[in-house]
Amino acid sequence: RELRLIAQHRPPANRVARNPEKIWWLYFSTEAVPRLVISKVPPSIEQPAVGPFVKKFFAEELRDFINDQFKLRNCLDSLSNRPNHPGCIRGEMNHCAMPCQSKSISEYFSLVETVQKSMLGQSDLLISQARERMFDLSNKERFEEAQRLKLLIEGFSRAVSRINKLRRIASLPEILSTTKTDNGIELHLIRFGRLVAAARTVNESQVAGLKTALSLSAEQVEPRGILPARAIAGYDEAPAAIGEAELLMRLPDIAEYLDFSAELLPFS
Repeated sequence: RELRLIAQHRPPANRVARNPEKIWWLYFSTEAVPRLVISKVPPSIEQPAVGPFVKKFFAEELRDFINDQFKLRNCLDSLSNRPNHPGCIRGEMNHCAMPCQSKSISEYFSLVETVQKSMLGQSDLLISQARERMFDLSNKERFEEAQRLKLLIEGFSRAVSRINKLRRIASLPEILSTTKTDNGIELHLIRFGRLVAAARTVNESQVAGLKTALSLSAEQVEPRGILPARAIAGYDEAPAAIGEAELLMRLPDIAEYLDFSAELLPFS
């Protein structure tokens, strides 16, 4: 609830959460020859992507890292596939797979598919190749480059884990968390990644009745894809909702459920 109030009122003393709309996502464009783009538009719930990023700089770092690892194009041209395409300096230096030339277009789409699987957590090829390169740099005593690559690998792994957990909790129509604490039993009712009702009791015999009461009195929400649900009435900001969902993911039984359900979902 605090995150919602910060997003709504933007107190001047709170620098971290007072501009919650400024988040970025990294995914492939819908062009005939796709390229990695950074956008404020959220991806669809099953679209391969990583994020959200509060700072665009982090998204740019990961984009350049992936482009370098898989020799993806970063040109802004709307490419046409023809054998006599002149290419570019980056392609001539073997830093791009040159999808602009027909002889390499199928290879390029294979690289894109590999990156998309890595974004969905279905392949570790990107990470394993980056680690091999990191060890090679270290063996050559290029320690600063190896350290930078290590940080990028860790950043990509965290981003993939974050968005895939967000996908899972945002796709659940309803889930109830019951947690025993020193102060009693806490109940949290969650719909599509948003807290819609909560209660606490010290009497275990009241839990069943509270579950029914929470379900009947819960806030009404509507799902919105990869972002946690929006309240049908009231103020809402996407990043505040994401922060709220990530706090809910820390509840012990919710964390256990999301880890278990990872293998049951098509985008796990």
